[in-house]
Amino acid sequence: MTLQMTSGNVDEAIKFVKKEQKTYEQFKNNSFFNQDSYQKILDTLDYLKQTKKGKKPAVGAFYKADLPDDMIDRMLDWDKPLSEQPEAVRAAFQEIMQSELWDADTRKLIAKVKIPVEQITGKKLYELLSSSDELAGKGEFGKAASEELARRGIPGIRYLDRQSRIYGKPKFFVENVSADGKVINSFRFDTREEAEKFSATFKKQMKRQLPPEKIGTPRITEREAQQTTSNFVVFPGEEKKVKILERK
Repeated sequence: MTLQMTSGNVDEAIKFVKKEQKTYEQFKNNSFFNQDSYQKILDTLDYLKQTKKGKKPAVGAFYKADLPDDMIDRMLDWDKPLSEQPEAVRAAFQEIMQSELWDADTRKLIAKVKIPVEQITGKKLYELLSSSDELAGKGEFGKAASEELARRGIPGIRYLDRQSRIYGKPKFFVENVSADGKVINSFRFDTREEAEKFSATFKKQMKRQLPPEKIGTPRITEREAQQTTSNFVVFPGEEKKVKILERK
């Protein structure tokens, strides 16, 4: 998404992300500092630097493929909670949770963290299943879980790509607005709550960073989410249903 915003200009994209990185680093010691958001910025910067060098991140082989719609409709969504998973995935995990695969240790872990089952993400569901006593140790981590899900009609996993994770949700900005209405600088946050917390202590924070003449009035603005795109992982045995168009 960053490259789209800069019309494919990698250098401009790097400048944009570095500016965001610098902004975040100014507030590392504050309570509203979001480590996950900061890490996403670092990942994006690394990706752009590799792109500029003409290199691709070491992510194995990627394929451009034609997946049948009915296959995509049954995939485990890595980023969504169980409540928003496809019906096939919900049905599969309802069966799993009533079986020996959902062992006592798994139930205790969920009870300990006090997360409603419906709010557990696809990523966590997959990890819990992979680490169950029944499947753990059967080959490399996740292999047995993938085979179990495939047996239950789940052909693979879909997950948001790198840029969609950053720009696929609404973003909130606290703008530093001068007396004549000009935006001096701005600070990005993932949630309105974080933006409001920063805005409430805006003057105090700015005194540490800017000269008095550069400190204006805080204003919170929201920017809509960018369109997201996904990558797909097909479980072993399901690849015969996929038409490979291009290998990257």
